[in-house]
Amino acid sequence: MTTATLTEDQRLLLSQVWPGRMAGVFLTPDTEIPALHRSRAGGCWPARPNLPDWFRSYDCTAKGIVGGPINEPPHTIVTWAQLGRFVRSVPADLIAELRAADRDWRNPKRCRDALLAVLGLGVEVPVQLELFEAAR
Repeated sequence: MTTATLTEDQRLLLSQVWPGRMAGVFLTPDTEIPALHRSRAGGCWPARPNLPDWFRSYDCTAKGIVGGPINEPPHTIVTWAQLGRFVRSVPADLIAELRAADRDWRNPKRCRDALLAVLGLGVEVPVQLELFEAAR
């Protein structure tokens, strides 16, 4: 588990952001954090098991990544500066496992599990589905 500089809610928020891009944020932060910032990505979903009731959406904003109820003030935020500090605090062994998992494109679950390990979260946390990925 990482030495968390983020709260559990903040790390949970990161677990739900565009999974393919989030792995890249940890692997090549100097290019991927600005790319995620520029993307203005966002998403929303119905209630999910293992996620708090308040957590129904995320948006990448000028200030950072915000998450919370749909069409309500955000519950939690990870600023871009916080994200950069957190990414750079992750131990090398966890980054190495994420890199190996990211290369194993035939096994998306391995990459999800490695990302959750980097975030210090358990594998019971649901992750946003990638386009064309079958629901589990």
